[in-house]
Amino acid sequence: MPGLLRDRYFEYAPDQAWDLATGKAVSTTEGEGAQVSGTTPPALIELLEHGVEGYPRRFVLDAGRMPPRTAVCIVAAEAQRRGYVPIAVDVFLRTRLLLADELRTRAIALIAKPGDSQRVLQTALLQAAAISSGPHLLVTSAVNVERRVERWHAAEARASYTDRLRIVPRTPFAEDIRQILDRVRRASELIRRGRHAAAERIQRECAAALVRRRAPGPAAETYIALGRLLLERGNVAAADTAFGEAAIQAESADMGLLVAARLWQAAARTDAGQLTAAEAMCRAALAMGPGNQTDVAEATLGRVLLWQGRTAETASLPFVHRESSEPYVAAMRVRILLESGDHFQAGVRARGLLNATATADPELRVIALCAHFRVLAALGDLTLAAEALRALEEVARSARTPLRLARMRLLWSRALRRAGDSRAAARELRALTRARSAMPPLLRADIDRSLSAPVLPKPARNLPAPGSSEHAVSVVVLAQGEADDQNALRKVGEYVLRTLQATRVYFWTADAGPATAIVSCGGGLPTRLGPRALDAGIVIGPERVESGYELAVPVRLGTQLVGALAARWPADRSQPGNATALLNLACAV
Repeated sequence: MPGLLRDRYFEYAPDQAWDLATGKAVSTTEGEGAQVSGTTPPALIELLEHGVEGYPRRFVLDAGRMPPRTAVCIVAAEAQRRGYVPIAVDVFLRTRLLLADELRTRAIALIAKPGDSQRVLQTALLQAAAISSGPHLLVTSAVNVERRVERWHAAEARASYTDRLRIVPRTPFAEDIRQILDRVRRASELIRRGRHAAAERIQRECAAALVRRRAPGPAAETYIALGRLLLERGNVAAADTAFGEAAIQAESADMGLLVAARLWQAAARTDAGQLTAAEAMCRAALAMGPGNQTDVAEATLGRVLLWQGRTAETASLPFVHRESSEPYVAAMRVRILLESGDHFQAGVRARGLLNATATADPELRVIALCAHFRVLAALGDLTLAAEALRALEEVARSARTPLRLARMRLLWSRALRRAGDSRAAARELRALTRARSAMPPLLRADIDRSLSAPVLPKPARNLPAPGSSEHAVSVVVLAQGEADDQNALRKVGEYVLRTLQATRVYFWTADAGPATAIVSCGGGLPTRLGPRALDAGIVIGPERVESGYELAVPVRLGTQLVGALAARWPADRSQPGNATALLNLACAV
């Protein structure tokens, strides 16, 4: 039966296979015995070995004067050896439907050609993230013929802005397509009147008709509208399918529509409780550089991270400190500020959003009222919160958004329980339980947690601050709990490695003459800043080095310089803000 063979070949006939990395037809025996000659690039090995689930990445590998075909074969062989499925970008776009079931639980190494456009690369990475939440890697081999030596180098891919500035003229639609679009607009009127079943039927018919007439742009917009209708009604599985169809149609129409469809699909998977899959799609949208949907992608990612309890990571997202006119982005910013403990700024942003949407349509007004209600409930002003909830009920009924109101009622029940009014909180939960079957899985699970919790769980708090007592106590206990100095150094190094999510930590010393690494924790490429920190006696970094980042801190005993502690992060992972403080603490201990 045709299928994936040895993670690299597609067997389409007996003893005949298709090399997915090169697009070449080979025999199965030839593929089995194929050997690749060439130097294994350490930078590529580090990228492949330290991938994170739900975090697709994009990189450029400079192979020096090595022929492009040889570079592709080396990348494919190393990816295959480490459990990835290496596929050329053009081959992946042609065979993605055929291989979707095979790739659903796999990590994909997409190998691009130097001439592949930004549009093709973004389409491939978004599609890979939609199929699987694995640590996909998009690799572009940049070959520089002027280099005299063969030397591999990996770096984060730079964003391209040429496609964003290109203006594509719109051709007028044919008469039959205009008639179909008129029916789509009538479906929007049916939604406002509460006739959702009729609106859904019309949108499905119109979307299929637009696909048959080869109008991909209007078809994608109609599928997105259908998915939003299904998402608001709690039917997340059907909404996911609709957004996937929208993305397929948008590939040949507009990149903005494609990104929007994938972000809505990430929202549907969030409501379905598939948080890692949703995170992968958001990060795939952000991996291609800034664009018109950057704020929406970061806000969607922030919602996923909040549900995962990663509050500190959410607060560091760039959109939290930028201004945006998008109500959803502004409301998510308010929610993140509340979770981070900055109630003052959250209140200022919520009031600004409320004023900006005073004359907007009911759906946008609901978003603003939800953000304002969150602030009042967090501040404990239950009287004003009750008034805001009543105003929200009226607007939510006119906007036909019952799920948004249900989420706020769940938040209200927790506020009542926190204030000591357990009877009123139980009454709200019973009302929510009666409509539980029509709710998405994530909201149902949240209601179940509230029903089973005897007391309200403590609000999420940030991770310990840099150099805080939590880190100090942990490092001191590790260092003093070992009689052997070598074991103590290793324990401290492993703690630093885990806390900072680094790939390698070295302890350097010059007691025996030249700088020597006496303790090594983790894997990946070795650090190089340790000897420099020993020579200079000062903190060096964070500094960009080949295929990553490094930071080195000297270890002193009084005025005597006894060693250095160096840490390394790969190119796809930036060092945390508390890296220098924690390394200084470890060196002092």
